[in-house]
Amino acid sequence: MIKKIEKELKMIRYANGLMLSVVAIFIFLMVGILYQFSSNMRLFGDYFIAITAINAVQVVFSLNVSGLIASSAHKKSMQTVLPAMVCFGVSIITYLILGIKNLILYKAGSMDMQQLSGGMLYEAVLILVFMLYTAFCYKIFYIATAGFLIIFFATYIGMGAMNGTALYIFSLNLPVNLTFPAGILIVIAGGILQYLIFRLLYKLPISKNSQYSSIRKCM
Repeated sequence: MIKKIEKELKMIRYANGLMLSVVAIFIFLMVGILYQFSSNMRLFGDYFIAITAINAVQVVFSLNVSGLIASSAHKKSMQTVLPAMVCFGVSIITYLILGIKNLILYKAGSMDMQQLSGGMLYEAVLILVFMLYTAFCYKIFYIATAGFLIIFFATYIGMGAMNGTALYIFSLNLPVNLTFPAGILIVIAGGILQYLIFRLLYKLPISKNSQYSSIRKCM
């Protein structure tokens, strides 16, 4: 099993649009970090940083367009196990980056204890939403995108002011030293749910609209 996964990971170097996805990840990450220096735009910064996981999964799914993969023993794994692993790995790294960012802002006096605690939970939920969107969008693109936009803006509006939201109230009652582990558990739960959804939707064809225009021509 491990050797099979290692072999599939090596296939990523042959993915369609690999450099484009790498550049997109870098740009989103840099824009997200820059937004963190603006107190009014930090939530958008979190958005740009969290979205990097989608670009990573795009690389994996672009491989599935190949006829060689579609007719090989790796087909199911390449649409279930591998994208879930890649997304989870990137999501955990993303959450660590956001955690370090929050700690720096707290030490600099730009964030109080309540904002630190609430922010860590919000960012974990944001990553969870992106993971669930990624699980659906490569098979039912339009439905997934519509659902994602509704959930994202509802979350953004609800968490924008923070006051009065259930998540904020929960964060106030949660010791700050438990906030980060709680966020990790939320991301892990997202990874498990994402994998289960990948398996559930495996037999559906990959949506052309979820791929770059250059890849659609091969589908």
